[in-house]
This record gives sequence, C-alpha cells and structure tokens, in this order.
Amino acid sequence: MDMTDWLTTAVPILTAVGLKIVGAIVLYMIARWLIGIAISMMQRVLTARNFDPTLQRYIANIPGGRPEHHSRRCHPWLFRR
Repeated sequence: MDMTDWLTTAVPILTAVGLKIVGAIVLYMIARWLIGIAISMMQRVLTARNFDPTLQRYIANIPGGRPEHHSRRCHPWLFRR
C-alpha cells in the first residue's frame, strides 16, 4: 500500500472524526449557554419571590454545579497523587 492509497483512505475517516469532535464541542457550548440562561431565570424568579439568599445560591448551583466535587467524595482513589 503506497502513500496515496493510505491518504485516500485516511482523509475521509479523519474528516468524519474531526467533524464529530467539532460538533460535540459546539453542542457542549450551546448546552452550557442554555444552562446559564435557565440558572439566571431561576435566580430572577427566586429573587422576585423573596427567597432566602442562601437557598437561592444552593438551588441555582444544582443544574450547573461542579460535579468534580461529588466525584472526589464518591471516588477518592481516582484523585490520589
């Protein structure tokens, strides 16, 4: 198999994989943006209803919270140094 055959085979595969990776990154960015909108709407509603500020922060962090803290508690052996 010479180089032109290899390139003829590899280019479509690499293009498909690259497009899937770019699509996943775009989808992730759109999802994070939508989560941010949902959180800000939830905070506005809770503020308008005079919710406790501590509960507001707690409730607002549920959908966009940082899961790495949960995984450290559940699986501490993953984060050993």
